[in-house]
Amino acid sequence: MAIATTDEPLHNPAKYDAFISYSHAADATLAPALQRALHAFAKPWYRLRSLHVFRDETSLAANPALWPSIEHALASSRWFVYLASPRAAASHWVQREVGWWLAHRGAGTMIVVLSEGTLRWDEAGGDFDWAATDVLPRELAGRFAAEPFWVDLTASRAEMRSLRHAGFRAAVLRIASAIRGQDPEELDGEDLRVFRRNRATARAAIVVLGLLTLVSVTAAYLAVRRSRESASRELAAYSVQQLETDPELSLRLAMHAVESAETQQAEDALRRALAESQQLASLELPGQVSGVAYSDSGRTMLIRNEQAVWLVGEGKPRMLQHPTLVWSSEFSRDGTLVATGSWDGKVRIWSVATGQKLAEMQAGVPKSDKPSDSWIVNEARFSPDATRLVSRGGDSSSDSSDDRLAKIWETKSGNLLATLRGHTAAIEAVAFSANGTRVATGGWDQTVRIWDAATGAPLHTLQGHVAAIDVLRYSPDGRWLFSGSRDLTIRKWDAASGRLQTVIGAAKEETKGPLTNRLRMARREGSPPGNVLR
Repeated sequence: MAIATTDEPLHNPAKYDAFISYSHAADATLAPALQRALHAFAKPWYRLRSLHVFRDETSLAANPALWPSIEHALASSRWFVYLASPRAAASHWVQREVGWWLAHRGAGTMIVVLSEGTLRWDEAGGDFDWAATDVLPRELAGRFAAEPFWVDLTASRAEMRSLRHAGFRAAVLRIASAIRGQDPEELDGEDLRVFRRNRATARAAIVVLGLLTLVSVTAAYLAVRRSRESASRELAAYSVQQLETDPELSLRLAMHAVESAETQQAEDALRRALAESQQLASLELPGQVSGVAYSDSGRTMLIRNEQAVWLVGEGKPRMLQHPTLVWSSEFSRDGTLVATGSWDGKVRIWSVATGQKLAEMQAGVPKSDKPSDSWIVNEARFSPDATRLVSRGGDSSSDSSDDRLAKIWETKSGNLLATLRGHTAAIEAVAFSANGTRVATGGWDQTVRIWDAATGAPLHTLQGHVAAIDVLRYSPDGRWLFSGSRDLTIRKWDAASGRLQTVIGAAKEETKGPLTNRLRMARREGSPPGNVLR
């Protein structure tokens, strides 16, 4: 590297180690890569950068007076790195930056990096061969007494963007050694040592973080365990206090105590509660219990549990296995049959005595195997003599026309006897009359409809409610039909004529928009149709 005679440089404090001058049109990619490489070369992990290099797009403050800002940066830099290209040589701004540097710093602290074009030195003339050179501004003519220090990055220029590239790294090493005033071999060795130290530090940090994470997880586990043990002991103490006054509550508290943590206090409390409890039996089932019902005789209990129904009574509990989620279940009046409805759109009839499936009806067809496309049997009710059954259900993902239908089936054969059509919105309740000759339905269209149970012919449409009908029940003698609605009223109707007899409560309309829209929204969110707002 040759140093030419220059004017006396300014003595400003050096904020930057180097100033990069370049053409944005030619080197918009190379300039940032070179800046990052000079920042990172031989940089210890605890420092932000090893060299502080100015580049206008990253270091220039927002200032309407652009040239004074650039001039200040030039005055605060020790070296001038010029990315030489034909477009840089023709750039007004680059020429101005080169002219300033020559006037105030001199050519001796200028590093030329050839990015594209031709750069040729004329040894005989002691200057650049200006006939062949097209990458330097004319301000550099005659400013060098010998060939200056320059770096060629034209070879494989497109790939030279990372220090992992051998050619790019070698060029950055030459530039960094000149700026730092170090021998290239010495700086190269320092970069290797710093890399090894940084890698060792990173590995040590990973180990430390792993240990800290393990300690944190262990501490959290122990804290949760202590909390659960504390809650277990507290529940056990409450269980003992309730033992004499409320043995059943004492048993529940003791069971919760054991579930929280199997402490000695919880186990002792559970033993004492079991000894005093009036509980006759305990049945453990997998999963969560979703429904319980007794037969009219009280001799059999039905427990609905996800994809199965359990019959508990005399003898061993019997399981009625289903392929999909069970949504509804009901005993016949004589307690000999059970009807179940599930998410596959099927109604199944079972024998209580044997647990054997007697009949299966396809009340609705799912659109696909996805739960969101299920057709759910929301309710299935036997006639008083258990010879027929009425079902209702619908699509779980939308307010479909199938929601507005109810179907009457023959229990023994599973044959469809009648389809009840007429509701303009989803049906929410069904009921057989006491003699089994009529079926009542009610739903979101705010009407109650009475049908002939044998033919499915419509007999009466009962109007008056101002919200969805949720519950329908006939009186034991069959004279009256009671309807319960979300308008907060119960209405008593003459079952034969359909005339309104009594209104219990003050009617109140719902204020959150059309009911069918609310049903549709609830289904989009994944709620089963029969469970909306319950």
